[in-house]
Amino acid sequence: MAVEDSSDVNLTSDDNNSSSNGPLELYYWYTSFYSRKVLFALHEKHLSYKSNIVNLGKGDQYQPWYLKLNPRGEVPVLKDGMKVIPDSGRILDYLEDNFSNGNTPRLMPEKGTEGTQHVKQWRELLDSVPVPWITFGCLYHSHLTTNMKISSFERKQRLSLMSTVSTDLDLMMEKYPEFKELYQEKKQRFEILRSDIQDVDKIKAALDNLETTLDTVEQELASHDGDKSSWWLCSQKFAIPDITLALVLQRLHDLGLSTRYLTVDKRPHLVQYFKKVQEREGYKKTIGHGAGLLHKICCSKKTHLAAIGVAATVISVIAIGAVVYKRVK
Repeated sequence: MAVEDSSDVNLTSDDNNSSSNGPLELYYWYTSFYSRKVLFALHEKHLSYKSNIVNLGKGDQYQPWYLKLNPRGEVPVLKDGMKVIPDSGRILDYLEDNFSNGNTPRLMPEKGTEGTQHVKQWRELLDSVPVPWITFGCLYHSHLTTNMKISSFERKQRLSLMSTVSTDLDLMMEKYPEFKELYQEKKQRFEILRSDIQDVDKIKAALDNLETTLDTVEQELASHDGDKSSWWLCSQKFAIPDITLALVLQRLHDLGLSTRYLTVDKRPHLVQYFKKVQEREGYKKTIGHGAGLLHKICCSKKTHLAAIGVAATVISVIAIGAVVYKRVK
């Protein structure tokens, strides 16, 4: 289950094969990992869309106008005419089911075709990487990283703001009592997560588990010879697992973890893969030139409400404690 999973919110039409009722609209935030997954897919499919920025730094995701769109208060959300689709995983599936013909390439093999199960297994493995958990764990425990692309001042500012989230959510309850239950739930989950992420041993365990996952990726890439020499991660064509892997590698780079995970002597095929994927137009358009990790997540305004935005991705993490990694068979 994705960290911003909204699978319990039934906002979509049951007819996934119907045609678009209007221009696609994407509600997202620039540096949100899960927003980027959808942006990457849209660029790869050459689909036009209307941008609707949900400023996590200002707490837009908890404002009434957005909660009416997605009661979980999480990004991204896709609108296709009257249809509203939350959760990055569900959005990617929707795009595959409805926009995969003509000049719009598929990012997953057609169901029942050769290689479908293999690509699906890789997608599940990479989706299990707890990116927000690792991200904010490294912000708390910067000694676990080297050459982080976030300045010490910015990091301290974000962590300081995060300490006021509970108070801010209390204020939101008073201001918008109709959403009190949602704010209470977010507050409870955040308090547990903040305690959990501050546990350095748990963060170390998550980073160790990631070593195992990336070793599996390296082995897969190393196996591509002969007719498979030009393959991406798990198929000849660029696919959803490639999107996720590319963004995971980018996040590790921005967190200052490249020297641990991305070195030629340790994972040469993965290093080469990352260089290759960085040349794709979809990657360039998604990451943007000169955009640093979480550069805008921390508020442009120094208000208490901004703390909610800083912790937005953390609050929604549901896998607390041990991180379970599924192995690729």
